[in-house]
Amino acid sequence: MSTLTRIRKVRVSFVWFERWGDVWSSVNPLLKEFLRTGDGYQKEFDDAIKETVIAPLNGQEIPDSRLESTALTPPWPVKQQPNSKKYPHWFWMFYLGKAPQNVTGQLALSKLAPFHVGFSAKIKPQSKWISLIADGFVYPHGVGLVLTVVLKLDTGDFPSGGVQTGVAMRSILHACNDELYDVTWNGKQPVAQRLPELTDALLDDLHNRMLGPGAKLGERSKLPFTTCGVVRGDTDLIATAPPENGDVHRMLQGTSSLRKTWDKDKLAPMKDALLRVRRSAPEGDLLYHTSRGRTVWFPSSFTEQRSFIRSAGCYHRNLTLLNLQAEALLQALAARSDLLKNKARVPPFLEQMAKDGAQQLSLLYGSTDETYQSSSVRAYLDETPSQKKLVDDALADFGMDKLKYIPR
Repeated sequence: MSTLTRIRKVRVSFVWFERWGDVWSSVNPLLKEFLRTGDGYQKEFDDAIKETVIAPLNGQEIPDSRLESTALTPPWPVKQQPNSKKYPHWFWMFYLGKAPQNVTGQLALSKLAPFHVGFSAKIKPQSKWISLIADGFVYPHGVGLVLTVVLKLDTGDFPSGGVQTGVAMRSILHACNDELYDVTWNGKQPVAQRLPELTDALLDDLHNRMLGPGAKLGERSKLPFTTCGVVRGDTDLIATAPPENGDVHRMLQGTSSLRKTWDKDKLAPMKDALLRVRRSAPEGDLLYHTSRGRTVWFPSSFTEQRSFIRSAGCYHRNLTLLNLQAEALLQALAARSDLLKNKARVPPFLEQMAKDGAQQLSLLYGSTDETYQSSSVRAYLDETPSQKKLVDDALADFGMDKLKYIPR
């Protein structure tokens, strides 16, 4: 069934992670100094808070060293003025349970909150209707990479009112698979790369900055976790859910799976593919999911003409950061599990990280008031038995209850 739907702006985010093994050896230390101990991590985080959060609140300038593209900062955007619209990221406020000025290094480490770093590379898509944002995240046990592709489907050769769902889907797949991105490192000649090659280059850069170019590569994600969101568009489906097997349903599954056969794939029933959003949400606002993908479809927000209505974009960003954080927590448990399987010693720092990570995953799974609430992590663990067992085994090792969710 066809609907009166036009897509004008879309964001697609990819979450990648590289996990390190036992890199805390005092004999041959690889890590940057601040990553080698809990005390070092806490001090660096406290310093970053003082210089990027407390300083502007007190009318002071942020040091230039924290404003460089590759600077180490807290995981939310750095602002120069207290009333900056870039700030804060609601995800981190709910996940940490405190406003940025009240966050300490001790709290950040106990929640395994990362540092944010940017890149010295300049990345320019060859198509003018595409833009790309690259964010790096540094943890004591690895690095995360979030690539966000932004598609403006109402500019250039596209109609000013946007495109139909099929055109939007084909444009998304082009941007993710076939588009060439001109990448310039430190003023050198630009190199044209597609997204997979660009991903490897950015992960290599993070790896080399934190461990050194001679260090062995860690365990990298075989597939990314993806989050897609329609940010601007028009549709007659605002107060009601999209029709079963209609054009919007097919696009939602396509944007969640990013399969090239999206237009021929069998569609999952809507009742099975939808995750719970807040009870007060309009009937038309949905979160669609596949095994490692999510699509935010909030027509009550993306059809709004007022520029300050950003619910769809904000939710997409929050969900992307949630996916990043869940992956980082799981990778801390996996690093410990691998050492135990090989009958190797688990460093005390990693043991504590795994304990804290298991506890945080338990809170996320239960959608408790102590953290960011979403059904996304619970759905992923319930549908991935090996990952759920990894968490339950760790919880049991640390004397905590297995994962549980009590519906409200």
